[in-house]
Amino acid sequence: AAVAALTVEDFRAAFVAASEGEETVEVEIRGVEFEEEHAEIDWGTPRELLASTLDPPDVIMDIAKGESKWARAKEVSEHLLDQLNFRSGDQIAVVGLGHGAFIGLHVVRALVTHA
Repeated sequence: AAVAALTVEDFRAAFVAASEGEETVEVEIRGVEFEEEHAEIDWGTPRELLASTLDPPDVIMDIAKGESKWARAKEVSEHLLDQLNFRSGDQIAVVGLGHGAFIGLHVVRALVTHA
């Protein structure tokens, strides 16, 4: 749970601390903002549908008829990518924590597909 609470500022501070005394490398760490409706998406899975060894926050499944978590993650990732500008030759790393890793996967798929 503590990992999911990390912010872009935490990553910036960790990068500065880790690179102290090292050769300077130009790195820009950017964050994106979810819409309120995106923050309300329930990505988890009800415990009664999982084996006893799985934890609901670790599993994403389509439960409701007609609702596709895959499609919702694609929609959210497109919204997040609209907030960023890239130049040809940029080297990009994507970090997604918790269920954000599922969205991060879709961000990377969009980057690769539309590059």
